[in-house]
Amino acid sequence: MNQLNMTSIAAGAGILTLYKSFTSLVSAVKGFSQQALQSYSHFEQIESGLQGVLKDVKKGTDMFEDLRKFSFDTTFGVDTLANAAQQLIGVGESASTLKTTLLQLGNVASGDTNKFNELVSIFAKIQNTGKAGSMQLQQLALRGVPIYQYLKQIGVQGTATGEDIRKAFAKMTEEGEVFYGTMERINDTIQGKEGFISDTWREFLTSFAEASGLADMYKAALDGVYNALQGVVDWLQ
Repeated sequence: MNQLNMTSIAAGAGILTLYKSFTSLVSAVKGFSQQALQSYSHFEQIESGLQGVLKDVKKGTDMFEDLRKFSFDTTFGVDTLANAAQQLIGVGESASTLKTTLLQLGNVASGDTNKFNELVSIFAKIQNTGKAGSMQLQQLALRGVPIYQYLKQIGVQGTATGEDIRKAFAKMTEEGEVFYGTMERINDTIQGKEGFISDTWREFLTSFAEASGLADMYKAALDGVYNALQGVVDWLQ
């Protein structure tokens, strides 16, 4: 094989390597952009849901931003907190007490997302009716909540009202009590730190999609596709 052929083969191999690197880069950029748009869209849906339940665009946006910041003080993502917030607001929880209630329920749940969701649901039902039936108290007890003990401590015997349940949760999460600061302790574990990294990555993706204009460009592209398709439909009709 002469020198010219060897040079050609080497050049071809170099071009092939360069092409593979380029296609890998394009694929990575495409994948990153898709993740950013998906994260942005997910956050957009959460914000829209809060705006709906509050029946006010600005209040919904403000609460969404508060929950985004608040999520870094808990073991839960903003989507979990927003879902809980919607349930609680729906049964009359005020915006001024919302974060305190979420923090208390999160501490009692010991940072476990499934348990937190269950406690929010039970708590919301109690607040909605204004009293806790025997079944709901049993549901709390079966989930490891010493509700009977703390109701007794605050002097409640017999039927417990929604306010009694609220006071019991506040009592059991006070300093020196069994559920004080449980999420803060979990945040210092490996699992807690991994959760922070995951939440921070989602925040980064969302912020990138917004700040780079990627989300706006994608929305404009979707509008263009919709208008073109609608034009074809109108023409066919």
